[in-house]
Amino acid sequence: MNSFVKLFALIAAMALGGYFFSSSGLMRELGAFFEKNSNPYIFLLVMSVGCALPLPLTFCYVYAGMTFNPALAWILCAAGLFFSSGIGYFFGRFAMAKSSIERLCLRFNFNMALKKNSFRLNFFVRAVPGIPYWVQNILLASAGTSYGLYSFVNICVQGLIALSMILFFGGFKEGDYSMIAVFVVLAVILAIAYKMAMRFLFRD
Repeated sequence: MNSFVKLFALIAAMALGGYFFSSSGLMRELGAFFEKNSNPYIFLLVMSVGCALPLPLTFCYVYAGMTFNPALAWILCAAGLFFSSGIGYFFGRFAMAKSSIERLCLRFNFNMALKKNSFRLNFFVRAVPGIPYWVQNILLASAGTSYGLYSFVNICVQGLIALSMILFFGGFKEGDYSMIAVFVVLAVILAIAYKMAMRFLFRD
């Protein structure tokens, strides 16, 4: 029970911080700072730390796509995903003991010891919009996901989403609206990747 209290207290505290961050105008100030300082190292630092906290991933994807060339933008976003998820994984392990969340999963007949189940949970949490990224990190780490699978799925799924948004907003900046097709391609690739992984990689 104490583990659940710590988890919800951590999420509530970070959500409160996120509300203050967005309502105080800090988001606008951060955007203005980025416009004046298009330094890739500063961007990577802000994304790595900020997205482990309530800084939205979308903000970083949009900024990267409209500021850097596509290759550099994706490399920076992938690195930011790696570092921010690592921080989030630490928060999740601290917030809740693995045994507590395992009991909750077993109550719903969802055995996280099976790689197939662990992959399925990680994939859908990362791919389906709705849950803020920093909350995703905490919940998936708290669920007892191995760091290797957690990081692999995050980079593959969010990395693909990042690439799509970078290409779209990079094209949008240049007045090329045809890049909206990348989101259709994204949905198809994610569906195929999920089916292939479930068929060939996670059979247990």
